Amino acid sequence: MESQKDWFDNLYLQCSPKMVSIAMRAGLTVEEAEEITQDAFLLFMVKAPAIREQNSSPTAYLVATLRNLLGEALRRRREKGARREMLE
Repeated sequence: MESQKDWFDNLYLQCSPKMVSIAMRAGLTVEEAEEITQDAFLLFMVKAPAIREQNSSPTAYLVATLRNLLGEALRRRREKGARREMLE
């Protein structure tokens, strides 16, 4: 049986390139995309045992988490830009 660590490592290797790509297409730099992907995996690690136990799709959870984090990051970026314009 595959250990929890092996399962997670394989999932990371399988999903992270696609997730970084999604984040970059949304307008993030490579560094930002990698960071937000890591954030999604950190959030996933908290829920992983329950997701695995329920036979839920870890990929679906990761992509949904990534999209939520992207929405927050892009919203913060817009707000920061709007504040900067007001100061100019």
